Amino acid sequence: MYIRFSITKIIFVLTAIALLLIAADLAVITIKFKFGIHIVTVFEKFILDDEGNVPAFFSSSILLLTFYILLAITLIHRKEKSREFLYWLGLTLIFLFLAFDEAAALHESLVKIFWRVHEPSGFDNYVWPTVYGVLFLLLAAIYFKFVLSLPRKVMILFVLAAILYVGGAIGLEFIGSMYIGQSWYQPLDWEKLADGSYYLIATIEEVGEIFGVLTFIFALLTYIEMKWQGLYLYVGETPTDKETNQLPR
Repeated sequence: MYIRFSITKIIFVLTAIALLLIAADLAVITIKFKFGIHIVTVFEKFILDDEGNVPAFFSSSILLLTFYILLAITLIHRKEKSREFLYWLGLTLIFLFLAFDEAAALHESLVKIFWRVHEPSGFDNYVWPTVYGVLFLLLAAIYFKFVLSLPRKVMILFVLAAILYVGGAIGLEFIGSMYIGQSWYQPLDWEKLADGSYYLIATIEEVGEIFGVLTFIFALLTYIEMKWQGLYLYVGETPTDKETNQLPR
């Protein structure tokens, strides 16, 4: 017995959840800065610019989902002894790291390494975006030919996903840092500095990241649909090659 997953339904559900979280974020920002009503617990649970809350859990979850989809693609390419296997394996490991990074905020610890060679300063906020930006450029160079070799639709979705995710995670992070103008790794009056405009910048940043990941998931599912005619979950014994060939196309 098998279950065939619908790309449209998967993306629709994930997008709906994302839009609800964005609406909740904008609502708590409006309530706090427009009407002066600040319910700390509700604000911290639904603001996008925070760790360990509902939006952060969703972000970690979609990154983990991306990892599992990539893992499935990688295993199939390994079975087929494809030359693309190592590229897919690399993407799988990258998204496994990103999922853990999102959940545990590993990137924030880079500033502690920076402090070993340089005293705390206003550059603190730019440490991890700079390091991750350089790593992204290196990966872009390594994966350039691979991405161009993908089906045109998938290639375009890959590029769009990268623009959204990196533009949000790194580009808007720089803008938010410049807006605050001080190291947020040092004691500061956060309530005074982080006004409604800052939180809107942070919201755009997180929206870029979320829809970057969702676009990438759509790209991966589209790739699976084009190459293997869909994503299936088998219940029971592993199907034989004959049973697999009898699946609806």
